[in-house]
Amino acid sequence: METQRFIPQNDAAQLIVVDSGKIRSYSLDGRQMWSFGREEPGAVSNPDVHVASRIVSRDHGAFLKSNTGWLYVDNPVNTNGTFHNERKMDRPA
Repeated sequence: METQRFIPQNDAAQLIVVDSGKIRSYSLDGRQMWSFGREEPGAVSNPDVHVASRIVSRDHGAFLKSNTGWLYVDNPVNTNGTFHNERKMDRPA
């Protein structure tokens, strides 16, 4: 999966998720945080932005609104880590 930098054309932030051949769009306006993880029916975790990928943990991370835009914050206890353009991202020490 390849990740592209998102450059908004207006003030409305959109997150586009391509997962298992399906495309979903999330309007990020109106909330400060969106949880991200693997959807698993019957599990306690129910992420706001969900994917089917098995390399994504149920509580993988979150998208947070900052003064300068949106950031992705990795959950340090997820078991898989986070990848960007097929490269595992380093975690803070």
